[in-house]
Amino acid sequence: MAALSLARAGTRVVIVAPVASPGWRVGESLAPAARPLLERLGVLDRVTADGHAPGRSRTTAPSP
Repeated sequence: MAALSLARAGTRVVIVAPVASPGWRVGESLAPAARPLLERLGVLDRVTADGHAPGRSRTTAPSP
């Protein structure tokens, strides 16, 4: 999202990442609170159209 915001502001952006592997991987999720941010950035429709399903619940580890 930072890269998208910077690019829209006119900054040249390069994203360097390893080659994506197919399939689901642990840890690839967003908290439900991210939904309004995705809407403001104008990408929520694209995210949902790509088949990303909304999470139904979230579990956190208990405090020590």
